[in-house]
Amino acid sequence: MNHDNAYIEYVDFITSQPTMEQIIEFRPSRSTQDRIRYLMNAKLNHALTMDEETELDEYYRASKFLHQLKLRAQRRLETLQ
Repeated sequence: MNHDNAYIEYVDFITSQPTMEQIIEFRPSRSTQDRIRYLMNAKLNHALTMDEETELDEYYRASKFLHQLKLRAQRRLETLQ
């Protein structure tokens, strides 16, 4: 498994020129969700490697960015209605 999966998945999605509706509806793949769950559990158990900690931090940043995209897409759609 490519452990940069979550970040790459988000970048691929954003660069696919999604519609506002697709941005709002986007959810990470099951494998990405599983990987993030693993990393979060490892962090809780103080068992993360430095590379895993970096990966989790990158996921948090990408997730925060995607959240902002979703909020803006929702607002834009509301103003168009």
